[in-house]
Amino acid sequence: MAELLLKRTQATNSDKIKQDRGCYGPGDIVVAMPDGHTWGKEEGLPKFWIIRCPEIPQEKLEYYISPKNDPNTKERLARRQYQVLVDQLDPKLQETLELEGSIDIDWPTLQKFLYDKDVNATEFQKAQK
Repeated sequence: MAELLLKRTQATNSDKIKQDRGCYGPGDIVVAMPDGHTWGKEEGLPKFWIIRCPEIPQEKLEYYISPKNDPNTKERLARRQYQVLVDQLDPKLQETLELEGSIDIDWPTLQKFLYDKDVNATEFQKAQK
């Protein structure tokens, strides 16, 4: 139903404000596309990972590509509010991502690693409260 393009490497800018507000970091979700999307030649290793989510509607995943904004001023603080904690995935999944550049994952697994920077918790942790 959907595929996610994640930034693998840290994008940089010499301007600290632009760096914080505009650059993607590792695990940031760049875009959600429908299953079977044909990715461009640059949309893979070494700069990006692809996570295929066959059970999750694209519309649900598009929610997670929003920027992180200041709740009072609405000023953008970071490129994305959510990131996938790839370094905490099962080691076999991490190895597959590093070697092949993509993995398949279901919602119960993804929500354990889908991290909300605003509340410092994963979607799984938020659902437990």
